[in-house]
Amino acid sequence: MNYPATQGVHHVGLTVTDLDASCRFFCELLGWEKAGGNPDYPAVFVSDGSVMVTLWQARQPSTAKPFDKNNNVGLHHLARILHEGGRTLLWIYRHFNHLIKSQS
Repeated sequence: MNYPATQGVHHVGLTVTDLDASCRFFCELLGWEKAGGNPDYPAVFVSDGSVMVTLWQARQPSTAKPFDKNNNVGLHHLARILHEGGRTLLWIYRHFNHLIKSQS
């Protein structure tokens, strides 16, 4: 075969402890669109028009363990290219996360 059998990434699934907050992060802060969901799981699908991320609610958020890249097998990180305005918003989020959370 002289070409890859795949054509890019359709979606990536992430388990989260707070589905609503995670959806707000992608949609309100990064400007992604909600592309669907499954309330029975529960899950929300968000997309930037290029790739979709499936956000899955952890079954027991209070006992869920954070990912440890040195000791767990699985997705290490997801890197997306940001427009300049997106970089600014991400910097604000990282440095003033406590302010954003207190207003939610």
